[in-house]
Amino acid sequence: MEAPPGPDPEKLLLRLSDGDGLSREEIDEIVELLRQLESEDIGRKLSVDDVYSYLVVLGRAEQKQYRHVIEKFLDVRDALTVALVLETLCLRWDCTDEYLERVVSFALGVAWDEDQDVQQAAIKILGEFLHTAIGVDATALGDRQREVLELLLNLLRDDSLEHWTRQSSYFALCRAAGKDWEELPNDCVLLDLTEGSTDLDHEVLERLDRLAAG
Repeated sequence: MEAPPGPDPEKLLLRLSDGDGLSREEIDEIVELLRQLESEDIGRKLSVDDVYSYLVVLGRAEQKQYRHVIEKFLDVRDALTVALVLETLCLRWDCTDEYLERVVSFALGVAWDEDQDVQQAAIKILGEFLHTAIGVDATALGDRQREVLELLLNLLRDDSLEHWTRQSSYFALCRAAGKDWEELPNDCVLLDLTEGSTDLDHEVLERLDRLAAG
């Protein structure tokens, strides 16, 4: 396999995993590579895997000041890359407010996201967004928060959607209701999402329905 034109991302990730920092020069070189990269260059000048790895490096190195560089990769039609960028911007770097409209659009689904990787990442982000908002003051939800809550409730109840998308919506709603991740079922377990199912916490859903209704 041809080596990438910049630092070896796998070696950088290994160093970060070992707790070692990266030099300013290494960070600057990665940023410049990504800054100059256009969509048509991916796979030609730099492989999709290398782009993904460099984005992971910037995320784990907490280089939040370069979010304007990585946000452009939200427009790359590679589901794993877009999901990574969403999670980096919103979950790792806590910038959901700035990207909320994009997150909502991805939560509604896009045609090229065949395995729903992006959709499920976006749904998780919306759950964390509400977890914070409702945790601060459930009585002071603004219009945006209420719309996000209604969206998640609708996704859960839309039986035309893929099961895992609906299940992701249920977990997001549980997080919105204040549940810790440890309280939720294993996300690899297929839940029964039918109305009246004992797999669902109906008290939580009824409370969120009332909150969405204002």
